[in-house]
Amino acid sequence: MHGYMNAQALTLTIESGEAHYFSRSRQASWHKGATSGLTQTVRELRIDDDQDCVWLRVHVAGGASCHVGYR
Repeated sequence: MHGYMNAQALTLTIESGEAHYFSRSRQASWHKGATSGLTQTVRELRIDDDQDCVWLRVHVAGGASCHVGYR
């Protein structure tokens, strides 16, 4: 999955241990799985060498990555 984070989404991810992203269309942070139940529990968080990209390794509740059930 490819998603965007702003500072607030990154902070919420670190504090909660579950992935939060920033919706550019809604201009708001959102908790992945808040409505679908397919939350992403962060197992590992890495920053690239330019420090402009975050890489998350997650455990996906329910085994699917999106709201329509694709793995």
